[in-house]
Amino acid sequence: MSDQISRFGHSCTFYDFLAFCSPQLDIHGSKDLDFAIALIKQSLQRPIGFSPLIRVDLHTKVDIDASMQTHLANRIRTKVQTEINGQNVQIYLFLWPAMLERRLLCGFDRGAGNPKIVWSYSLSHVMRRQADGPDQEEMTFAVLPPKQTSNLVSRYYGKSRKPFADFPVRLHGE
Repeated sequence: MSDQISRFGHSCTFYDFLAFCSPQLDIHGSKDLDFAIALIKQSLQRPIGFSPLIRVDLHTKVDIDASMQTHLANRIRTKVQTEINGQNVQIYLFLWPAMLERRLLCGFDRGAGNPKIVWSYSLSHVMRRQADGPDQEEMTFAVLPPKQTSNLVSRYYGKSRKPFADFPVRLHGE
């Protein structure tokens, strides 16, 4: 996981907005939330003169059942607040009825949930902490072309598709 965080963390230092999308953000056995938190921590360690990280959006899928949504949101909130405690960054959670892919979006926060995305990455594998070793499956990723990036922005931030009611919810920050 550290190699992957290092690769993406450096490219994330140029932008004040990140979004991590995973259908398995907090599913038993998945370490995608650990990956997202490690990426946030790495992105907060910026060289002097770089603009600070302002906002991070976490996107995941959940069942339609409202009690499951609340349960998942509370579990993620607890972990994020524990791990990112004291850091000056806004973190939001979006819950969706469907999601298939892992994506990382980097860009600029323009307020009102309307980020300007500059780069998007497709992540085919997120390393697991306990399996991070020489026998670990190779992590692969791809920088997505502008058209696919535009489609992702429309999917997650456009007016035609909305997350579940009551979302996004602020997990951390003022």
